Amino acid sequence: MTELTDLVARVRAGSMRGSEMSDPTLTVSNLGERGVGSVVGVM
Repeated sequence: MTELTDLVARVRAGSMRGSEMSDPTLTVSNLGERGVGSVVGVM
């Protein structure tokens, strides 16, 4: 949680490092309630 708090503070201040923006991310979707069985990411 400490690392996340630090990251949020740096993003809000506009001082996020470029290396932090190039790492993979995770996207959470709530499309299941609309009948979607799977979601495929586009790279």
